[in-house]
Amino acid sequence: MGEDDKKLDLSFTRTTKDIAVAGLAGAIIAALLILGVYFSFKGDFQDQGRKVSEVDNRLTRDMRELGQRIQALEGLPAQLRLQIVRQGLDDMSRTASFLTTQIDDPVQRKKLIQIGQLLRELDQANPAPAGE
Repeated sequence: MGEDDKKLDLSFTRTTKDIAVAGLAGAIIAALLILGVYFSFKGDFQDQGRKVSEVDNRLTRDMRELGQRIQALEGLPAQLRLQIVRQGLDDMSRTASFLTTQIDDPVQRKKLIQIGQLLRELDQANPAPAGE
């Protein structure tokens, strides 16, 4: 009876040790796999973070550039309006000069000369639009 008890105890103890060693080995393998996955994803996340930062910088630069272009376009109507006014003043000045040669009355001729001078002064008072 004593020998049979020892055999049972040894087999039970040995099986428990084998299971414990197998469990420990499995836990170590699982920990190594988890660390491997973590470090591989960590590199990918850092790379993705860098790419997102580059895209953000590029978008910021493009939006700033777009804002500058829109601002330049918003100033365009004022430039066109000024150019139209200058052209009208120039046309009226030329018309006044032409009419000066066509009128015989010296009083009217003098007034047309004054009108032409005033129109030229107005034209000189308006600054030239950018691009001229």
